[in-house]
Amino acid sequence: MRNVYLRLSYIVIFSAYVCSLSFAQLIPINAAGLGGIAPLITDDGNQVVSYNYIAAEDRYVSYVTWSDGRSRILPSEMGLPRAMTPTGDFILGSQNYTFLSASTLSRLPLPEGFYASSVSTDGSWVIGSREVWSGSKFVSRVFRASLTGEYFLLPTLDPSLTYSETADFVSRDGSTILGATHAAPTYNWIWKLNEQTLTTLPIRAGVLSNDGTTALGYQYSTSPTGRPQIDACKWSSSTGVTKLDPSRQFGDTIPHLTSSDGTFIVGFYTKFERSKQFIWTPATGMQDAATFLASMGIGDLNKYADINVHGISANDEWIVGFATGAEEINNTFFKARIKGTSLRIVSTSMKDWHTFRIQLELSREEGSKYTFKVLTRFNGQVQEWSQSDDGDSYIDLDLRSQVERFTENQDFEAYVTMTDTAGKETSASGSVDIPIPAIVITGILTDGAIVEEGTAGVEDYFSDTNRLSESRPRYESSGPYPTLFGLDKAHNGYDPDGLTLAQCADKLVSVIESVIRPSGWTPNNPPKTYASKVDIIGHSKGGLVAREFLQDHKSYSPSVRKLILACSPHTGAVDVYWLLTLDVRPWTLKVYKELAPTTDWFRALPWKPFGVFHGANTVLRRLNKTVIPPNIDVHIFYGAVASVPTNVTAPFSFGGWTQGDWVVTQWSATGWEVVNDSTGTSRVGTQIPAFQFVKNYHQVDFRHDGYLKNASKDLYEVLRAPNPAELP
Repeated sequence: MRNVYLRLSYIVIFSAYVCSLSFAQLIPINAAGLGGIAPLITDDGNQVVSYNYIAAEDRYVSYVTWSDGRSRILPSEMGLPRAMTPTGDFILGSQNYTFLSASTLSRLPLPEGFYASSVSTDGSWVIGSREVWSGSKFVSRVFRASLTGEYFLLPTLDPSLTYSETADFVSRDGSTILGATHAAPTYNWIWKLNEQTLTTLPIRAGVLSNDGTTALGYQYSTSPTGRPQIDACKWSSSTGVTKLDPSRQFGDTIPHLTSSDGTFIVGFYTKFERSKQFIWTPATGMQDAATFLASMGIGDLNKYADINVHGISANDEWIVGFATGAEEINNTFFKARIKGTSLRIVSTSMKDWHTFRIQLELSREEGSKYTFKVLTRFNGQVQEWSQSDDGDSYIDLDLRSQVERFTENQDFEAYVTMTDTAGKETSASGSVDIPIPAIVITGILTDGAIVEEGTAGVEDYFSDTNRLSESRPRYESSGPYPTLFGLDKAHNGYDPDGLTLAQCADKLVSVIESVIRPSGWTPNNPPKTYASKVDIIGHSKGGLVAREFLQDHKSYSPSVRKLILACSPHTGAVDVYWLLTLDVRPWTLKVYKELAPTTDWFRALPWKPFGVFHGANTVLRRLNKTVIPPNIDVHIFYGAVASVPTNVTAPFSFGGWTQGDWVVTQWSATGWEVVNDSTGTSRVGTQIPAFQFVKNYHQVDFRHDGYLKNASKDLYEVLRAPNPAELP
């Protein structure tokens, strides 16, 4: 599907439209109860019959619920709902009452002692059991009756009237009945009207397909260790008995529901003393029900602790059931389409910097024509898009036509409705996070320097457990829409071409221009993302690069949303002593002298290695006088895990201020200078003017080396949060 542009932006339409678009629609529980059963659904999926146990009143309440949100309590005289016709016009209750056209309560014209248990699909026949006196006790016999009251008893396999018999299921046309003779043990049979035959089944059956050809049940067996086993089976006169899980991967299994032709079977399995549902099809074999439904795209149910399918519509298009919530999620009934015309959103993503792609998985009925309507919410705006069916399996939305470039992280929501020429609708929904792009600037001696658009260097920082790439998958730079960037390694002080802070800041300008083009763009020179702001993460010297950038290139400050300064030596790093003892080369002197401490005591030291540190660190002193613009949400991260090694710390104790991350002291990372007091006998601290508007300080205790990896979960929490509303 090509780019589409039709716009209709009404918030009211959005809120009403969403209710009918979820692929797995949740049906509210109408009264407080313990659990719930939703066994009946119409062929069009618009009407569901359910019941709930009301603990406070010790009774069951039955409901009819429609897709438009209407619901109605069924009359209590009906008892529990047993069966329903495909249109929903005829609902059969356990007490021989019917509810017609959702309005009229009527009692079946059956004699006393007759109890109906099921109804044929066309609503013309009911089956059930009647009580018969055997001479010593009452036993039940199976009957088939019309809605006018005509009935007859089925032949019996127990002419001596020793045991009771019951009718469990009837085929779509009422000609085939599955029943049971409750002997010791119980055995099942199928009676066929057209053939006037009564056939005993080799399985303990409890389910009959609508076409009357397949019975579902189970067989008992014994394991090699002598343990009793229960195996779900299906039976037909042509194929005999087939086990649904011959390898017993699911342990003990019992079927519960089946489609019209016996090719979609729902049941229960018990494994490790826990009972859950399975779904079986000829193509997939037996699978866990939740896993099966998730593979069909019914992802709305993933957040629930357990799901149970209770019913299948007569045309096999819909299932209905009950979902058990986890933690604070409420229990709910649900319905979902499993057959016929189907639509699923496989993924939502940015195809390129301005195109949002909705990848679909859909089945079209042969000969039908469709139109697609897409409702989106993005960047606080709601749009409606329309497109005719051109046979593609995706929809591309060109955001430039109606969506402003965003300044905050976005959750892009998409709701797609596919409508055929008869007006039948099929819907699905999906969403994806679209983040503000982040630019990472690392420090000196970085192992595996970060390069632009992230290859291995970027991913190394966010690849371990609980790191950004796993906590928030959007921070992956692969694909056509990268969201994680970095400077190239030329800013690294361990490189022969090591650059000064000012030179690194100039390179940062080119990176930001390529990512968001704040100075303007042309079709031949577009940005790489649809954002109009960036987040900057500076670690160690990288934080100083970010601050130099904001000082030297003030026009770019409105383009920065958040600035994270992680363990950066804002008042210098005494470790330059240690670094120079390891690596004394011209380029290291050039880079390291910008990191020399700005404190009075350091300048007063008699040892001036290689003459580099005579006088003040003018670069940092200038930088520390420049206030970071108040429109940027600044977060300072620092470590206080241990003292900086004694051979490179201050030659005195200043409370806990010599604590740090083994490289940068806590007082330097938080922007404090240690100066002599007026008497010259002790030291006091003063914070640098640059941090006048900084309010956010995070003590996350990890060592300097690898800090971005270890603290990335905390960084993630900062990046995912919107900027405070009070920022200008």
